[in-house]
Amino acid sequence: MEELALKCAYEHPGHSLILDPSDKNWEKYFTTEELAEIRSFKAQSIPSMPMNLETYLGLYLNKKRTQSEADILRQVWGFIDHCYDESDIAVSLGEKGSRSLSEDRNNDRSIATVAPMQRKEVGTKVDILFTFCDYELVTAEAGKSSDVSSTKTFQESGIKCPKTMKSMFNNLLMRYPNTLRQLSTFGFVLSGLNINLLIMDSPSGHVCRISKLPQFLQYPTIPARLMRDLSLSIKLVWGTKKLMENVTNKITNASNIGSLDFTKPTTLPIPPLFNPTTTTKKNQRKRSNNNNSKCQKLSDQTNSSETDP
Repeated sequence: MEELALKCAYEHPGHSLILDPSDKNWEKYFTTEELAEIRSFKAQSIPSMPMNLETYLGLYLNKKRTQSEADILRQVWGFIDHCYDESDIAVSLGEKGSRSLSEDRNNDRSIATVAPMQRKEVGTKVDILFTFCDYELVTAEAGKSSDVSSTKTFQESGIKCPKTMKSMFNNLLMRYPNTLRQLSTFGFVLSGLNINLLIMDSPSGHVCRISKLPQFLQYPTIPARLMRDLSLSIKLVWGTKKLMENVTNKITNASNIGSLDFTKPTTLPIPPLFNPTTTTKKNQRKRSNNNNSKCQKLSDQTNSSETDP
């Protein structure tokens, strides 16, 4: 991971010690057997639905097209939100800022001394945010295009979601450091009519691993295949909900909440998120100010020459 991180000309999840075995960049640094071992080591699985829910879904497999089915087709991913109606996990829709990511970005802020205090940076806005009490557990990113190979989908599934998930992971670890190998955070990537799930954990306690489905699941576009194709996505969302509830149970039953020791600093058991610094806007502002100054001087000189007898 260090070798790749040092060679990168652009930001990569490896800089934040996030390892996604499905990222083809790692094929140059790990063998096929090593990547397979990383994928399978204490790998999580989606829980199976209880038989009564399986039976209920089966009732719709051979149904002919009806108006209600057409209505479901138009709603697309609305069932994700409704899956949590009776849950302690709250779902917030529509460009919500991640508090965990904001805290990560402001870790180095301090009161003013020689330099003024840095402005607080806000967290990246996500399309759907799942929370339990004060804890962020899940992020979701949605795009209009169904092209799963689009740059937006690559960026959201490869950079944005993993970084947000690690911020959430770190936020939980700050409160419950002894649960490092038991915690997980999650991310949904919705690309038009396609959905994929990302799971972050740290089974070895050194880096954060990303697990994802090898292929996106597609929302049905043919009414006759509505329940056949949709049932997989429903099972995915339901199973993810159960995995989230496993995490909330571990948080609820965790024995250590914090420390009352003034001499012991709070540290993360794994390295924090890598946040690159950018100076583009400042440089642009400086160049703009310089250009404005030059224009003002030129204007003053012109006015002076016009009034000079």
